[in-house]
Amino acid sequence: MGSFVHLPGKHNTKIQMQLENRSFGRPPKLGFKVDSEKPISTYVLDGNGITAWGNPDGVKIRPYAFGGFTDQTEHEQTVYLPHDGTWYILMVNWGEEETVIWYEVYY
Repeated sequence: MGSFVHLPGKHNTKIQMQLENRSFGRPPKLGFKVDSEKPISTYVLDGNGITAWGNPDGVKIRPYAFGGFTDQTEHEQTVYLPHDGTWYILMVNWGEEETVIWYEVYY
């Protein structure tokens, strides 16, 4: 079951989830699907990445991103994460116009 969000131009929204290592010694995994009317970017971030995003130089988050896509209308990915804990999917509308986004997260 997914959710919808309206994302104005030049804005972002984040989805936060607490992932525990439920895979008996294997790294936790996170999957997501995103469909958007207009191209958006997605980033899978841990706490360091979301902190870097909030800084004035936050555009330089690539070293902290563990997955995601740039400027696409359809995103689907499963990411094996290096550790459990709090994770974020950041959805960014770099365009000028609002877009409607449908998303689903599974782990």
